[in-house]
Amino acid sequence: MITYIVRLEQRDDNEVEEIEVATLAEAEEMAEHFRKDDFFSSVEIYAYGYIPGKRKRKALILKNEDKGWYNVQLHISIDGGENFFYCGLGRWCETLEEVEKYINENVGRKEL
Repeated sequence: MITYIVRLEQRDDNEVEEIEVATLAEAEEMAEHFRKDDFFSSVEIYAYGYIPGKRKRKALILKNEDKGWYNVQLHISIDGGENFFYCGLGRWCETLEEVEKYINENVGRKEL
């Protein structure tokens, strides 16, 4: 199962808030709304996939505002989700549908 999180970091005090949403489309709509607000220094979308055992994955979804493309970076944890690391795995996607397909195929898989 994939869980989508919109992560907001406030500009003034660096306080972080994470909002869980049901779909990638809902996460993107929410992120677009908050990106227009100067109150936040960072607005990111994460997709989490949980696998039995200690390995867990999440994907950071970054939107290139100039081109409208999405950079999907896979982050892997080997300590049960305490720490995640980007190991160079990921993909550029043109649409949210492509992003969702890539996440479903890679974040929830047992092996990469």
